[in-house]
Amino acid sequence: MKKSKKLNGNQQLAIQLLASGKAGKAVAQELGIRNETLSRWRNQPQFQAELNAFVEDIRENARGRLLALVDRALEIIEQELKNDEPSSQRTRTAFKVLQMVGGDSLSLPQQKLPTDTEEIEKQERDKEFLEQISRL
Repeated sequence: MKKSKKLNGNQQLAIQLLASGKAGKAVAQELGIRNETLSRWRNQPQFQAELNAFVEDIRENARGRLLALVDRALEIIEQELKNDEPSSQRTRTAFKVLQMVGGDSLSLPQQKLPTDTEEIEKQERDKEFLEQISRL
């Protein structure tokens, strides 16, 4: 992740911890900040954009690794189809890999998170506008 000129070191570390799956409360405690501070950061478009970019990097890495397993999974399945022996755990695992990358059952999210501060700010303005209209 590139260093932000707008976010401080604690905010950068918070992004890494949140993207790795740590709960907000645990992140705040580890950084020695209040939960409210982290909550305020999470509502800032620049923080959201950088967190989303970090998460997208992680997802893209996972997608690449998973797709790299497809050829090997197909080889295993082909070998098993030629074999008269009962199916092995290896084959079940190979089928799982193919299920994970196939069609509608793709387990990795397809929709990219917004990583542009202006885009996040626009989404927030649109959301607020729709909320105001719905109250009329």
